[in-house]
Amino acid sequence: MTTFDNFWWAYPRKVGRKPAKAVWDKLTLYGVKPEAIMAGLRRYMADKPDWQAWCHPVTFLRQERFSDYEPVEAPGQHQDARRLVEGCEVPPDLPSGAVPLSRTLQEVLWLLPDGSRVARPRFQKRERPAAGGEPGA
Repeated sequence: MTTFDNFWWAYPRKVGRKPAKAVWDKLTLYGVKPEAIMAGLRRYMADKPDWQAWCHPVTFLRQERFSDYEPVEAPGQHQDARRLVEGCEVPPDLPSGAVPLSRTLQEVLWLLPDGSRVARPRFQKRERPAAGGEPGA
């Protein structure tokens, strides 16, 4: 059973323990599963850019940032491994075997076979037809 102490131990920024505990208690009282919070924390820790500061634990909980990223299925649990995240295909510049870890509205975080991670735009820009060109040509 995951407890607030597990969350506090894992969270990288140790400020505001008492208000964070109060929000944790309220969330769990209203049915948020502690395992969902911890899974969201793991995704946040993996996806946060190095230049961005860690948010306070109470902010992470109060704003329900643990649900900011959607988990994706592992390869092999999905019929088409190249379309694990709906609307996102493995970009051609990534090696085969790249697996999406999470997505936001604008980008997808990919896990590469060598263990490194790279973010790519979720939607690829399309070429516009040249001005004055024949329609349908």
